[in-house]
Amino acid sequence: MDDEKPFDKSYVMRVTANNAKKSVDISINKTSQRLEEFPPKSVKWQEVLDTLHALHQFRKLIDDFQVHNPGLFLKE
Repeated sequence: MDDEKPFDKSYVMRVTANNAKKSVDISINKTSQRLEEFPPKSVKWQEVLDTLHALHQFRKLIDDFQVHNPGLFLKE
């Protein structure tokens, strides 16, 4: 009897990308909520904005990776 678990690279890549995007989205949401804690134009306020910018860039990297590597994310 064959006890090997099936393996599907595309499935693993889709799940991993989706989990990464969810994590980034959560971080964007939580970081956005922190903005109101700091006075506008303060050092921490600017740091929150810089962090949001970096998180949005990170999310775009994930999206672009999926777009430019469609063969890794095929649904079978």
